[in-house]
Amino acid sequence: MTRKIDTANFTDEQRQEFVEGWENAGGYTDDMDSPAPWACPWHHGNAVIEVEGDDIALWGAQWWAQCKDEIEELLKCEESEED
Repeated sequence: MTRKIDTANFTDEQRQEFVEGWENAGGYTDDMDSPAPWACPWHHGNAVIEVEGDDIALWGAQWWAQCKDEIEELLKCEESEED
């Protein structure tokens, strides 16, 4: 069952676990030094995400799965602009 989670309320430990789940799922992490990395929805205007289950690491993996196509498309566009 899908549920809405407000990631802005995550503790530092929960944030770390979420990002580890994102990374373990193959999520993009080259932007982790930016002010709003893609792996960290709590840094974005709307920190509420929809996920399933109770495992925070799995939420990170699910968030990557939800964002993957968009991020990969943006990276392709950036790459083609650099050429």
